[in-house]
Amino acid sequence: ALAGDAEIMVAAPILEFSPLLSETDLMEVIASGRVDEALVAVARRRPLSAKLSDAVFATLDIPAVAALLVNPDAKIREKTLDKIIAQAETIDAWHRPLILRAEISSRAMRRIASFVGAGLIAELAKRRGLTDAMRAHLNRALRARLEAVEVIAPQSVDSDNVDVVEQARASGHLDDGFVERAAEAGHRETVVLALAALAKVPATT
Repeated sequence: ALAGDAEIMVAAPILEFSPLLSETDLMEVIASGRVDEALVAVARRRPLSAKLSDAVFATLDIPAVAALLVNPDAKIREKTLDKIIAQAETIDAWHRPLILRAEISSRAMRRIASFVGAGLIAELAKRRGLTDAMRAHLNRALRARLEAVEVIAPQSVDSDNVDVVEQARASGHLDDGFVERAAEAGHRETVVLALAALAKVPATT
């Protein structure tokens, strides 16, 4: 009864911590389409079986899948992790949780490095237990990403930055990814101008 309480402040601790809830009970909670917080609470359970992990991912609830990825005691099948990675390219909220996941294969790591930001690639490269080949691959990916940032968002200021932002907007590339790349490269003025353009407010604001 407490796990099904309408008040999430009541239900969430039971869903996350109670040892009395069976896997069947938790599957029913997932299938019921409960609010996001309830799914996040289930995803945080320690331990969490592979079957329940599959069910959480199947909801495609962004906060719940992020919580699943950072749960060290959640068993996630390799096939399920591959599906998460395939979806993650367009879901920024899953990028950092993915690189924090302990059991990532070399193949998965290469796929993740192809779409996350330069800062996250750098974190991947610092992981313990990487082979020399994988570390070299990640370092090459990092250099390529930083070089791409320099092309997209040069460090010059004033009119050059305005031109870069206007060109990005005209070509349809002025988006969250553009701002993130400029921020990671430390191009403050480009970030300000891009945010102002996206928010449709003056740059001074």
